[in-house]
Amino acid sequence: MPRVSVVIPVYNVQDYLPLCLESVLKQTFADFEVICVNDGSSDEGALVLSDYAAKDSRIKIITQPNQGLSAARNRGLAEASGEFVYFLDSDDAVHPQLLEICCQLAQQHQADLINFAYQSFQGLSLPPHKIYSGISELLVKIESEPLLANTKGWSINYNVWSKFYRRNLLKEHSFIPGIFFEDYPFCVTLLARHPRTVLINEKLYFYRTNNSSITRSPFTVKKVNDYQTGLNFVYDNCHSFKDSRINEFLIRNLVPDILKHQYNGIRRSPKALRAELWQAFRAELQDLQNKGWLQQRGHKLLRYWFYRWLLRQK
Repeated sequence: MPRVSVVIPVYNVQDYLPLCLESVLKQTFADFEVICVNDGSSDEGALVLSDYAAKDSRIKIITQPNQGLSAARNRGLAEASGEFVYFLDSDDAVHPQLLEICCQLAQQHQADLINFAYQSFQGLSLPPHKIYSGISELLVKIESEPLLANTKGWSINYNVWSKFYRRNLLKEHSFIPGIFFEDYPFCVTLLARHPRTVLINEKLYFYRTNNSSITRSPFTVKKVNDYQTGLNFVYDNCHSFKDSRINEFLIRNLVPDILKHQYNGIRRSPKALRAELWQAFRAELQDLQNKGWLQQRGHKLLRYWFYRWLLRQK
């Protein structure tokens, strides 16, 4: 049984996949398996995977029809056998000491989760990065309430790939299939369970900036609906918690942030599309109001007034 299972969903990234795989295979920590889920790629990605698998037996390839990122991650998680799990996107790369640092910190602090920082890059080689002589030089914070950590001066985001997980933590936890923006409901509901978490500010992940990414592509009704699906998932999993601080955090922080992204996305959309987008957004606002999750706290005042005005429209 390997110590770590690295799950890599693969879909039409043949140009970037070699760097991604090389960054894993050159880790200073060697006790891992790499589960590559080829999610119906139509490019030469399958050949790239086959070449690397032939050279390194730690690489396992799973091929399935295209079902989307969530389904590919869920499949990889189901196949994982390691004590720990790490999700890596196939157009990105990782620091050569990522697995070593995370395993040592998890063992030293008996942690369920390690959260770290990332840096953006472009090109086909790793960006300049620091090499660490040992974990003793890392500034570390232990957090038993990681969802609330932002309110205590430590940053923790909702990107799946900026976290290293103990596999037991992910039992009965999966990604919502078929939606955009699947990271935030997965992470928020997981953090709300109060896993013992190590926070570090070191940049151990290299995120490729991509002008054709989902977040930069035109806004659609499906995106609005998918944001709402994510919020409903969080509500269904978190609203019954006895810790009122969780509910307060979601109302004051998560909901305003998610609504702001949609508000800005719709405003930037072509004028001909906005009426339909505002209508879908209005339905989401109504749903949040019915849940008691649309409150003034956390919103910019003018934007909140706009939400209230939109709700009054027929």
